[in-house]
Amino acid sequence: MKTKVYFRVDALNGFGQGHLVRCLALAEILKPNFDCLFLTKIDVAAVAKKIDQKGFAQIEVPRNCLNTEEAKWIKNNYLTGKEMLVLDAYYFRTEYQEIVQSAAGKLVCIDDIHDTHFLADAIINHGGTVKPDDYRCEKDTKLCLGLDYLILRNAFFESPQRLNTNPQINTILICLGGEDPNNDTLNVLTQCENLSGIKNCKVVLGSAYRHEDVLNEFCKKSTLNIEVFRNLPAIAMALLMQRCDTAICPPSTVALEYLTIGGNLFLHQTADNQQYLQAFLLNEGLAFPTKEIGKIPLADLFSARIKQRNTIDRKSPSRLLRLFQKLDLELNVSFRLATVEDLEQYFFWANNKATRKQSFSSEPISFQQHSEWFVGKLNDENCKLYVMEYKGEPVGQIRFDVKDNKAQISYSLDEKYRGKGLGGFLVEGGTEKLKADLPTVEKIIGYVKTDNIASVKVFQKLNFIKNENTKSNFKFSQAV
Repeated sequence: MKTKVYFRVDALNGFGQGHLVRCLALAEILKPNFDCLFLTKIDVAAVAKKIDQKGFAQIEVPRNCLNTEEAKWIKNNYLTGKEMLVLDAYYFRTEYQEIVQSAAGKLVCIDDIHDTHFLADAIINHGGTVKPDDYRCEKDTKLCLGLDYLILRNAFFESPQRLNTNPQINTILICLGGEDPNNDTLNVLTQCENLSGIKNCKVVLGSAYRHEDVLNEFCKKSTLNIEVFRNLPAIAMALLMQRCDTAICPPSTVALEYLTIGGNLFLHQTADNQQYLQAFLLNEGLAFPTKEIGKIPLADLFSARIKQRNTIDRKSPSRLLRLFQKLDLELNVSFRLATVEDLEQYFFWANNKATRKQSFSSEPISFQQHSEWFVGKLNDENCKLYVMEYKGEPVGQIRFDVKDNKAQISYSLDEKYRGKGLGGFLVEGGTEKLKADLPTVEKIIGYVKTDNIASVKVFQKLNFIKNENTKSNFKFSQAV
């Protein structure tokens, strides 16, 4: 059964839809591996429909529950200690986090203003300027900061990057958020109308936009060729961005979507919380202020496009998935000493074709041989056999043979759990278990065949030192 991930996020009048959009994007990334559900307060029916269209369950949070009372309602009704909770809003402050964190298996906060103390297991902030020292949080909180953890809908990562590096401004995309309460769209169009050489504008409106009458009247009289779109799905938005060599956007998710495809980006700030991302994009030369449109030298526009391609590597979905997979393992993995009841399971693991290939003795093992060996190891006071379980199911084993305060390691994973990043977790968690059981152990040693690339990467990632190697194997070690 997949681990549940609850997203507590709103789309309310006056607050915009950006938080919900990025939570939907993250849920899309996690959907193949997790059961994603949304706890929401939403003012616009068309916005709520987006959640249903993606196939995610939606739970309405009572409007009369505010702050800590709401946190208690979520804790009492949905949190059992076996799920993850993602918070994405500025009003989920320390007091709120304290209540839900005590009951949730894992707590993740998506943030971009770092103005409270965080109790989360992980914080995601894909703004570029933020640094670890900007956060007040627990010492073991994982900080996932910067564009390496960019949260966007899949369509923008899958869309081709703009190959044409001609920086001329011909067609402008204008998208100023789902609500645009001050009708900044009209102000930007007026600015574009006063610029020579600009003829084509593609305007994208959100479902909460309420100034259509005024906008339609402007479009009828304007000298610009204006085409208006509303409620575009991600694929259609990505295609439209490809058609527009220039965009005017707030420094928010939509700007990052455009940067991922590439083009001349001009920023029009519409909310106070956008200041950090705006500072980063301007300081790094990835974008320019809207007031400077038509004044930027072509060489600078060209340089910005090159920087965009070098700044966003499009690998953030895999990083975000790995983050949640690791949190899931921390929540659901346990280690125990092997018993005689594990004999047949170990026999099955030992005779797996891939396991035999990577063993220094690759011949098949008979059940008689295995039984004698296994019982002998169980009775050997200098050997520790551990079983790693995921949600109560055995998924791998790790063995330590101890001599002179040195422990030689051997491990293997069940075939159906390979390729999921469990190898490192098995070695790291097994080592922690050994240290707790045998604190006199001073060094861990592992021997790996040179062609066992997966195990080599595991030891390297866990900062084991490669002491020596032969044509057939490497020796790794780590002080404990």
